[in-house]
Amino acid sequence: MAEELGPLVSPKAMNDLGIVMKLEPLWLEEMLWRDAHPMPADEAVTVKISSSAGGSLFLAIDPTMATLIVERLLGTEPDPARPLRAVTTIDRSLLGRVNEMLVAGLGRLWEEATGATLELERVAVHSDFTFGAEVTEPTLLLAVEVKLFDTFTMLHLLLPQSVTQPVGRSLSRPSARGESDDPEVTRAVHGKLGEANVDVQVQLGSVRLTAGEIADLHPGDRVSLPTAATEAAALIVDGVPVQYGHIGRSGGRRAVRIGLRGPGA
Repeated sequence: MAEELGPLVSPKAMNDLGIVMKLEPLWLEEMLWRDAHPMPADEAVTVKISSSAGGSLFLAIDPTMATLIVERLLGTEPDPARPLRAVTTIDRSLLGRVNEMLVAGLGRLWEEATGATLELERVAVHSDFTFGAEVTEPTLLLAVEVKLFDTFTMLHLLLPQSVTQPVGRSLSRPSARGESDDPEVTRAVHGKLGEANVDVQVQLGSVRLTAGEIADLHPGDRVSLPTAATEAAALIVDGVPVQYGHIGRSGGRRAVRIGLRGPGA
């Protein structure tokens, strides 16, 4: 897994700065923004990054990681016997070059996967982005362990639905890298991605109404669907059909039996 995130940081660029960094993804989960945002420390240095396809994502650098990088940039060695100092506004400015490299690396991965480009928008303490998304907006949170020198610290990547939804179809495509990937790395990536919770909708047809018709709806009104009850229902993830099946029951609950290849199959 560490190799998969390697492109986030150019080894040559980091070596030029005298910084050795090793990344290891820990977990990926979908939760509401109000639950995802508090995961990084309030004092974390967070980079707001805009996507050309729409929306913004947030890269939160743990305060420990930020301080260690600044100390190295200033030419001093962190003393394990002393507690690390708080990150200052000047420190965040010193981190500018590192932030640019992280965004550039992430941008390459994002463009390869989605075709969209990323641009660094703003850097601030993490608490400044409390309202970076709607509190109930579904958000993917990727937690990454960072080994920096001899210290373990964290990176968090927060991807609200507003940034993933416009590129959902691209993200659902098989990777174009294909056989060039290391099989072990591919299995590890798929294993971690497989742990993410996603919202699944079951759709048995749809209908288009005008705004006026919707406003006139009252309890008890019926809206006819142009779909027979015997037709296949689609399982939808981020607007993309991933499976088809028939609606039925399992015990006392409604259920969908998977197995059909498509509508009318």
